[in-house]
Amino acid sequence: MDDIIPEVVHHLRPRENADRRALAQLARTRRSFCVPALDILWESMDDVLPLLKILSSSLAWKPSGPASPVYTVHRPIFKSEWLRFQSYARRIHSLCPRPLCHIDSSVFDRLSSYLERDPLLPCLTSLTISWSGWTTFEFEALFFVSPSLRQVRVSIELPDVWSGRQSCIAAKFLYLLCLESVNLEHLTLCSGAHGAYLPSVAQAANLRELVLTECNISPSLLSSCAQLPLLTVFRVRLLERQAPDLSCCGAGPGFPALEVLDAMGDLGPVTELIKIITSPHLRSFSWTERGPRAHTRQDLYVLYSALSSRHSAALRELDISFAHFANGADDSARVVDALRPLLKLRALEKLALKTHARVSLASSHLHDMASSWPHLTALLIAAAPPGPTAPRLHSLAAVARSCPALAVLRLPGMDVRVDALAVPHRLQTLCICAAPSSLVADPAAVAGFLDGLFPEVEIEVEAGAKGAWEEAVGVQAALQRARRLGLGVVSGCGLRLCTWRADCYVSRRRLEPSLILCGSLRARRCT
Repeated sequence: MDDIIPEVVHHLRPRENADRRALAQLARTRRSFCVPALDILWESMDDVLPLLKILSSSLAWKPSGPASPVYTVHRPIFKSEWLRFQSYARRIHSLCPRPLCHIDSSVFDRLSSYLERDPLLPCLTSLTISWSGWTTFEFEALFFVSPSLRQVRVSIELPDVWSGRQSCIAAKFLYLLCLESVNLEHLTLCSGAHGAYLPSVAQAANLRELVLTECNISPSLLSSCAQLPLLTVFRVRLLERQAPDLSCCGAGPGFPALEVLDAMGDLGPVTELIKIITSPHLRSFSWTERGPRAHTRQDLYVLYSALSSRHSAALRELDISFAHFANGADDSARVVDALRPLLKLRALEKLALKTHARVSLASSHLHDMASSWPHLTALLIAAAPPGPTAPRLHSLAAVARSCPALAVLRLPGMDVRVDALAVPHRLQTLCICAAPSSLVADPAAVAGFLDGLFPEVEIEVEAGAKGAWEEAVGVQAALQRARRLGLGVVSGCGLRLCTWRADCYVSRRRLEPSLILCGSLRARRCT
């Protein structure tokens, strides 16, 4: 029974407020349901006020002038309340706190005296803090730092009214976060201002994923990122026109374990970032241009060359997105020509190229891509408007033959003109030898093609080329006999000759072999 109750409560995990009320009511009905229900109810919190209300004998609301009342210290904390407070604090694993402006700083002073150096939430693993709407950044935020933290997302916008003291507190919070959260694996930092408060992340030695959005990437910050031994995912959004000095990372290894790089910004700094990566496991690279910039074909060529020269063995996915070339030049042919260095990436599985430049993709380009990337599962080339040249329809055969795992194909255009079949030839005899390349996979398709090209031919098959060739010859002979008897010509779209057998009759005259035609067929008598 003790093993079943937690499972039952787990299935009642709340998704809405009504579910939370139902689960709370369940916790009151029976003692055996109480503990697992409380664990789920307190597992994820969006405010610390419910936790502070446990100390109801010690804390109370107090008017604060014309502003709204604040929660403040009323009397010393009783031991029984403190023990209950700690038991509930250990239940919180995920926290997204609201601004703490309604909680007086004396509350945290009192908690600090009881906690000594212990964390406020000892089992906290996920923390999301957004200070975009806060007018102050006080030291209360430091209470959320815990050694058990694994995932942290911090969004800070530094308004102009912030003082130097508040900026220092923000820097201290981020420094302690990296220093004391020894299990921190995922860190996301979003900032709408200078971001000078984050000089380094070197203390977060176990960091595996780092996301920097709208941050000022200083040389010291980038150098500390490059030295993280376990960092596998690095997503960076550079500020507009930002070109960080990457020369500081040139000495020694940089990003030794990186597997995924997702960068947004100007092409030059992103190319330099590629050059300092020493990881042999970089399998995914994504670059998105930040706003329309004036790039040249040579700029793209340098980027692609850096990727192919350093990471040709491991790269599996490429996602490139940019607007146009410099001076509005019509470099439609150069977009694909610049891809030439990427043909060395024999392990490539996905290529997505999105641009507002004109792209001229010839059949030869498509053939080179297919033969160079046999493991492709997705090839997407999106351009607006399309270029003047498009691959011919028959070039898809090379793609299908070279890339058996291809699942998604998007091209900027396709030349759907199909060369008309030559005028039926009066060839009389065709001999088929027993070469390995002469094996027949689809006898009906082979028979239909030969009958259209050589309507009067007689096919001779060597003894070593029997089997499927005999079946194809039988189908072709049946087509010829039906035509001579004036029984009709089969026409239609998307038809398939499924099989044939030698015991069918057509118009009371025995034909050996004859056909079973499946599909939407239209037959007419020849005149």
